[in-house]
Amino acid sequence: MAINYYDSKRYDSSLHYFRKVIHYPYIENNQAIRYYYLADLFLDLKQIDSAGYYAQNALLFQPDIRTQRECYRILTNVSYKKNDMRAVAGYMNEYVELGDSLRKIDAQTKGSVLETIHETTLEVSNTKQQRFYLAGFLLLCITLGCVIFFLARIRIKKEKLEQEKKQQQQKDRIRKELVNKQRKALCHRMEEIKAKQATERKNISTTTREEMDRQLYNQLLHLNDIEYFEREMDVVLNNLISKLKERYPSITHKERTWCCLHLLCVPTMDIFMLLNYKVESLNKMKQRFAQKANLTGVTKLDDFLNDLLFDE
Repeated sequence: MAINYYDSKRYDSSLHYFRKVIHYPYIENNQAIRYYYLADLFLDLKQIDSAGYYAQNALLFQPDIRTQRECYRILTNVSYKKNDMRAVAGYMNEYVELGDSLRKIDAQTKGSVLETIHETTLEVSNTKQQRFYLAGFLLLCITLGCVIFFLARIRIKKEKLEQEKKQQQQKDRIRKELVNKQRKALCHRMEEIKAKQATERKNISTTTREEMDRQLYNQLLHLNDIEYFEREMDVVLNNLISKLKERYPSITHKERTWCCLHLLCVPTMDIFMLLNYKVESLNKMKQRFAQKANLTGVTKLDDFLNDLLFDE
């Protein structure tokens, strides 16, 4: 009754009966199916917290592969509505893998087909002529089967590659959006604090203003605490510090700090102040950095850092 009401889009009645049946005794994976239907109903009702709760519970009762896939579909939608892109990527990956498994299961030869071939073989085995025809028939079936299997395998492989490509593109897009969002949030925070100090900054000396800027950056980035700063930059800039340490061990801490400040769009004058650089010394540092990173010139630094930032 609950399913019939659900199919006819009478959601209130459907919810009433689903709530009743959820507490009935169950065998095997029946409870998982009940939770799945209830989760799907709440998703249609736009009650995403309840939908996510029942979908998660469904996965605890050993659901079959189709029920699992539908639960991950629901969790993907719930995470998307909550703007949790990391969870979206994880649930989408599970959904795609289960879909691939279902396609493989559906592509398998049915038992009824094998049984029919067996009965046909018994019927035509009475005479040599019938056996000859049967042999020819079987040979043709095997040939066709091999051709179909080969073509199906190519198609499945192609679809899988396309799916993996789309999935990778989606992961890259989500990663870029997350990193850019974190960068913008930090930059926005800097601008907010500077705006609040605007009046105070008007009537102070250059030295005092620089000291205020230094305190501001230390407050936000903890430049004086190397371990904390590098750990924080790994979070904000997609493990940039760890990548530089692992792939380019000759690059110094000061050079890694410049990379972070540059990617956070910190003004050049502020970088001079924070790293105690002048124009000439900063240019020399960039040249040394380009050599250590095996780049053809300083002009390649921006592309190098952006590629490294969004790399896995």
